[in-house]
Amino acid sequence: MHTKKKQAVKLIEAILGSAPAAGAGAGGGDHVVDHGGASGGPGGVVEANLFKIGDLVEAFYASDKKWYPAVVQAVSKDGLVYTILYEGYNETEVVKADRVRVMSKEALKRRADIIEAGMGLCLLWLTD
Repeated sequence: MHTKKKQAVKLIEAILGSAPAAGAGAGGGDHVVDHGGASGGPGGVVEANLFKIGDLVEAFYASDKKWYPAVVQAVSKDGLVYTILYEGYNETEVVKADRVRVMSKEALKRRADIIEAGMGLCLLWLTD
């Protein structure tokens, strides 16, 4: 295969590798009773096993008190602690369940737009 095509295929595979897996989203767990206080930070009560490995979530990063897109990497046996990977930062963190929430529709749309734009650029480059 032509070198440029090989590079394009690798780039598309990398983009697709960061895309949500089929069925990704909130896991087969219980419900969220309260996902944060008036300040928008964590502090709510969360039922165990809300998320499963591979789910797209938002996790609260305590250092700057903001929510960031992440992927669940591991779940504790009791379902009250998650290991998450922050997207775009290549940083994992172990967090309590009250610091993890369902990814917002806005974040999912931004994610899809980035993937679509990357694939479009790849295809333009390939046909050049």
